[in-house]
Amino acid sequence: MKMPKVSVIIPIYNVEQWIERCAHSLFGQTMEDLEYIFIDDCLESYPHRKHQVKLLRNEKNQGLSYTRARGEKAATGQYLISCDSDDWVAPDIYQLMYDEAQKTNADVVVCNFLNEYADGSQTSVVVNPKMSPLEIINKLAVGYQWYTWNKLVRRSLIVDNQLFPVEGVERWEDAFVMVPLFAMSPRIAYVEKPLYHYNRANISSISNGRNVLNKGAEMKKVVDHIQSFSKEHDVDIEEGLMKYKTTVRDFYIKYDGHWQAWKNCYPEVVSWVMKEKRYKTLYKVCYYLAAKGIVAPFRLYRILSRYNS
Repeated sequence: MKMPKVSVIIPIYNVEQWIERCAHSLFGQTMEDLEYIFIDDCLESYPHRKHQVKLLRNEKNQGLSYTRARGEKAATGQYLISCDSDDWVAPDIYQLMYDEAQKTNADVVVCNFLNEYADGSQTSVVVNPKMSPLEIINKLAVGYQWYTWNKLVRRSLIVDNQLFPVEGVERWEDAFVMVPLFAMSPRIAYVEKPLYHYNRANISSISNGRNVLNKGAEMKKVVDHIQSFSKEHDVDIEEGLMKYKTTVRDFYIKYDGHWQAWKNCYPEVVSWVMKEKRYKTLYKVCYYLAAKGIVAPFRLYRILSRYNS
């Protein structure tokens, strides 16, 4: 059987009101040589696409990461990309991205996307596309859009390096795969046209329906994975890792004020913050005191900063 050019992974969960629009946009693609991997059945209006579709059903709700990994392992396409089932895509998204991959021999092709709100759309432009993959990790880190649905990736790069999502990681699950992948310095190409429609109106989507209490632990699991991968492959992404560690550490006090968890999480962040020029001196002093158990000044600093922002 001929290898399809692109495999599209579509996890489906709690999106009854959105899935028809998503399916129409996928089956209406200008590109013919596609493989679709769904977790549901929505094919009656597109009989000519049935032979291109694989339907995988989990016996119970296993979570987004497990579902994506299962889909990617079942895929046979030359390139992989995902599509969230409450979003939708431009009719030529996969053709344009695949053509760009062929023209540039890219391992990864990235496109811009549209944030779709209830009252309108807003284009999101990929940040600094001229940066190298390692520069993106170190300079932008958490600020980069690591989404898998606007990145067409050579399947062999994922399979050969076993860069699959891991069950139980539902926060930063895209970064879990994409940061190590970028750390391998793949050839990256860009399509400037916004081709993906990111549904911001669905507050019950897969990405929004997580248990808040587990998020910090999941984020730390992602950062630990990235750090292990960088050591194993001798890749210098220390600057990016410290930014990730700082974000995870501060997450514990962003909402619930878990100061002991903040103090115990990545204590090496303290010395890094002290050296960073982008932090004000007063911030550094308050941060240091909080790390020593005197949290009142830092707590006050954070409250005043919110009012002054």
